[in-house]
Parts: sequence; C-alpha cells; structure tokens
Amino acid sequence: MGTKFQLLEELTKRTLENEIEENSCFTSNDLSDFMQMSRNTVSQYLNEFVKEKKCIKVNSRPVYFFSKEALENKWKITLDKTIYTSVSELCANKENDFEKIIGYNGSLKDQIEQCQAAICYPPQGLPVLIYGPTGTGKTMIASSMEEYARHQNIIKANAKMIAVNCSEYANNPELLTDNLFGHVKGAYTGADDETEGLISLADGGILFLDEVHCLKPECQEKLFQFMDKGVFHKVGDNENWYSSKCRLIFATTENPQNALLKTMLRRIPIMITIPALSERPLIEKHEMIFKMLQVESQRLHRKIHISNLAYQTLLEHEFKGNIGEMKNAIKATCANVFVKRQEEEMQIHLLDLPGYLFDESKSVSMNAYNLKTETMIDISEQNKDQASSNPLIQLYERLLETYQLYKKEQINEDLFVTHCRSFITNFIDYLFFKGKYKTTTSNEEYLLKMVDKIYSIVMNKYSLIIPNNKIRVYSKMFVEYAKNVTEARIWTSVHAQEVDEFKQLICEKYPRAYTIADEIIENADLNLDIHMDSFMWVVMGFAFLEFQPTSHNGRVGLILCHGYSTASSIADTANHMLGEHIFDGIDMELQTSIDKIATLVNSYLKEKSPIQELMLLVDMGSLEDIYEKINPLLECNIGLINHVSTASAIEIGNYIKQGKKAKEIVQEIQKVICYYSQLK
Repeated sequence: MGTKFQLLEELTKRTLENEIEENSCFTSNDLSDFMQMSRNTVSQYLNEFVKEKKCIKVNSRPVYFFSKEALENKWKITLDKTIYTSVSELCANKENDFEKIIGYNGSLKDQIEQCQAAICYPPQGLPVLIYGPTGTGKTMIASSMEEYARHQNIIKANAKMIAVNCSEYANNPELLTDNLFGHVKGAYTGADDETEGLISLADGGILFLDEVHCLKPECQEKLFQFMDKGVFHKVGDNENWYSSKCRLIFATTENPQNALLKTMLRRIPIMITIPALSERPLIEKHEMIFKMLQVESQRLHRKIHISNLAYQTLLEHEFKGNIGEMKNAIKATCANVFVKRQEEEMQIHLLDLPGYLFDESKSVSMNAYNLKTETMIDISEQNKDQASSNPLIQLYERLLETYQLYKKEQINEDLFVTHCRSFITNFIDYLFFKGKYKTTTSNEEYLLKMVDKIYSIVMNKYSLIIPNNKIRVYSKMFVEYAKNVTEARIWTSVHAQEVDEFKQLICEKYPRAYTIADEIIENADLNLDIHMDSFMWVVMGFAFLEFQPTSHNGRVGLILCHGYSTASSIADTANHMLGEHIFDGIDMELQTSIDKIATLVNSYLKEKSPIQELMLLVDMGSLEDIYEKINPLLECNIGLINHVSTASAIEIGNYIKQGKKAKEIVQEIQKVICYYSQLK
C-alpha cells in the first residue's frame, strides 16, 4: 500500500513539474523503471487510480497517465472525465490565456482584443491603461496579458512580470523613483551599492503599475523619458543613459482624465474600461459564482450543493466591491459551512450566507422561508451542455423553437399561435397534476391571494371577465416562476436577442394581450417583488390571447354560477367538447349581490357587442332574474336556462353552432330537458 501511494505521489510531482504533452515520463514503463517495480504492477495500480478518479488516462500509443488533482490545480479547472483518446483532447479542457476570464467572448471581448493588440504591437508593445472600479479584475487581466505574451513567444520564457502597487509610495515619491529606476553608489546617504531598478529587472518582460493614480505629478513626469525613448537615468547619475525593453501596463480605479496628467495620458495610446459587476450580463455573473464554488470545492475536497434561494440571493445582490467582494462572500460562506457541518457533501443554504446579503432580500420567497423545502443545485452539474430537466425552461425552449420556425416561414401564423398555446396548456396541466399530490405551502397561498387581487384590478380596468379557474392557473404559474427565477433569468440572458424579438412580435401582433400581460407583470413586480424576465411577457401574452375579442356571428353563450370556478369549468369543458369557443363563464361567490353580477354581465356584453342572440345559463336562485337587470338598451333576444350542467351546456352549444335563435333553442331544450326557461 505504501508503494502504491508513492507511485501516485511521483505521478503528481511529474504532472505539476512538466508540460502536459506526449512525454515518456507519463508512461507506465518510465514510472516502473523509476519506481523499480514490475510494469504489470504499475499498470494495475494506475488503472485502479483511474477507476478511483485519482488519475487521468489517455488511451493513445503509448498510454499516458496524469494525476487528476494535480492537473485540476495546475489548470484551475474541473475535469469531468478520467479517460481521453488523445493528449490534445485532454488539453482542450485547458483555459488558455484570456479564455479563463469569464466574459472573454462576451462583455469583455473588445477589451481583450485591445489587450492583445497592446502586447503584440512591435517592437515593444504599447503602454496600456486598465480603468475600472475596485474588484473588477484588472490585475487578472494584466496577468492574462503576461501569459498571452509568453504563449505567443512575444516575451522570453525567463522574462519577468513585475507588479508595483503605487499606493504604497503615495507619500514617498523619492522612494518610488529609486525603486523604479535604481541608483548608483553614493547617490544618497546609505546608498552603499549600485542597485538595479524595477524597470531594469523587467527588461524584456512586463512592468505592471497598479493604482497609478496615486503617483504624484513629479513621479509621472519621471516616466515620460522612458515611455518616449525607452531610456532613463538612475538616481544619482544624470550623465549615463540606461535602457530597458519592458512593456508597460497601468491600472487605476479613478477616472484617468481627472487623476493623471494630460501629458501622461497622451503617452498611453490604449485605454481599457472594465465594467462594474452590476453592468455585466447575468449569465457571466452566473458563471463566476459557479466557478468560485468549484474552486472552493477543489480546495476543500468536498462536493458542494447550493440552494436555489441562496444562489438567487448571490446572483441578485449588488456587490459594491464587485467580483472581489463576491469572491470573499463565497469563501466566507464555504468556510462557515465547512466548520459547522463536517460532511462529505457541503450544502449551502440561505442562512449560511453572510448576514448582510439575505438581510437585504425582499423577495416573496423570504416571506415563508423553509430550510426543508429549499431546492438544491449541484455545482458540478452546471455549465454542461445538456437539456434542461426544468419544466419551465423546457416550456421556454419549445416556445423559442416554435418562434424560430415561424421566423424562417416554415409555419404560418395560425400554426405558430396554436403550437405556442398548446405548449403553455401542457405546462399548466403539469402544474395542476403536480399540485394534486402536494400540499400548498403558506407562501403559495399568499401568492395565490395576491395574484387574485392583481387580476381583479386588471379586470376592472380592461372590462375583462377572467374566470376564477384561469386566475388560479396563472397564480400557479407565478408560484412556479418564483421557485425557478434564477434559472429562468439565466436562460433568458443567454437567448436575450431572440427573446426581445419574440416579445416585440407579441407587442405588435397582439397589442391588447400584450398590454394586459404587461399590466399583470408590472403589478407582480410592484406588489410581490417578483422580477419577471422578458420571456414571461411572451408566455402571458399568449395566455391572454383567449381574451381577445372573438367572432361570434351575433350569437353568444354565457354561464353564470355560484362557486369559485363552477361556471368557468363548465364553459371550458363544453367548449372543448364542442370544438370551438361558444361559452364564457362568470364565477361568483355566494354573497355576491345581484346588482354586482348585473354590472359584470353588462360589462361583458358591452365587450361582445353587437349581439343578436344571447343564451344565459344559470345555476339557481336569484340568477334566474338576472335578465331583468341586463342593460335595457341591449337590443337582442335573450334566452335563460336554469340548473345548468355540463350536459345541458353542450346541448345548447350545439344549437348555437347551428345558428338557431334564442327562442328556438329554448323551445328545443324544453323538449329534452325539463328546466326552467325564460325569454326576453
């Protein structure tokens, strides 16, 4: 067992000290010779390490082995596989130079191209100034510029990158001058020997001056000669010129126009602005959080899961200290969990975060926070190209795919709308099916009540009749969205351009449905603190298409019932069986007055105007007299049938489809069903 452990130690050492390439030092033959063990034993041990996920195996000729942990630490990545077909396939996992910077092909693409240009420009590159708030990654970008220069053979392998924090010399410009340019013997008291300055030490490499705004004007001026001609005087020697061919990178958190001399700025041809974390795309912040968690997972040798609510809090918090502060918050969180819960798999919950993060959270989710119901996210499963198992995201993907087909003119508008509404209906069916076997939480009940109130406001404003069962449907959709808001917003940010186009299409094609959806979503934002993504306008817009004015050939069916969703349920079932929209339903509480019901009915009839034939189907009691309260100015024939049921609604709906008048329908229905009826 000791020999086996020593073999792994030796492989780890070789992995760290050598370039990852087709090198015989990574073969079992070379290892067996070095360890003085039989080749069969070494091969057996190495393959056991592969099964235990301690080694990486490359199935080429010859076969190569690498220490997985050493390779991950060396490349600062997480490897998902342990067996590869070639060294080049393995090396494809390595993030080179600027690729390790999140946003290198996104929000920072232009800045990185400028960095490359500054490094490559002959003969010694161009001075570059990196400007951005504290914690935005300026030092990391400077380091990536150095790596890029080495890998492109722009600077030699033994060339140095020397970093200087100018803030340390803000009150001692003479010391900075001495450190930068060096001095000769006897330059001042105590200068017993000649000393090389940092500019000389960085010859052939890079000199990085951070916090350059802290330089006094006289210090800035002393750099001019070197920036112009590449030569300088040492302190105490104004006769001899010394030279250095180092590239210059400056960084500052202050506005360069205010912090640096104009004569200094003229000598810096490339200025790069790094945005604050709050200005970066959501998908990039998402990637940063998971990369930081993966780094901590490797450091602690623990698998990490984070709750959706904790992750959402990290994602939504505006870190004043930008990436640096977020990194510290994640480190502090992991340290807190590591100390409190000594488990193989670390679970990060909301209350594990630093207090200042969740204290500021005002989301509805906080109203009924429950540790037991938190959804956990496995960080090792993030950033992989795989289909989402989240039903809400699956709905988004299907809707977007349908939009793409419509955009390419592969389907017409009718089919486009039909498919989209079908996907939304299937999603709603899933929500109700799932809800049958699950107890509604207090948080969900709160949401349902609030959404009900929001819909009441909108219904009054737009003279809408939205059945209670539909309101409950949309309430459940809001609940589902609140649970998956993080993943939904990430998905939307990835597909931002097409989502905006889709949203604009709904706005232009169906303005009324879009306006209603906009009103609902704005109210949800204001009253529930649920900040919905752009795609929810699309989903809700399609949902409200059924409340668009529809053609009815002057013949309308309306069902009035007491109960939360009795009328709307009968109407939905009858319409489905009839194959077209014949009936609307108005649900009422038992205590609703006949005058209020009449007001709702009159608003509905006004929306449907003009009407020639109206069939009213009611359940009982005072509703039988509703026809007396209907607007007397309404010039139409009214037939009223009581004790409505699904069967009678379907029967009456068939007569309406046939074009029969109210009087004829009442006469026909009396022949087959003994119901009270009236004509007006």
